[in-house]
Amino acid sequence: MALCSYGYDFVCAIQDKNIYGVQFHPEKSHKFGKHFFKQFIELFQC
Repeated sequence: MALCSYGYDFVCAIQDKNIYGVQFHPEKSHKFGKHFFKQFIELFQC
């Protein structure tokens, strides 16, 4: 689990076995979105 603080703390990522969920849109949130996905896929061997 990962926490984020944006006025208050909230869960922004969670994992259960081989399922990962994030509560943001990295492809739209920053210009490095594609790089984020590439690293995510390599790290978790998706």
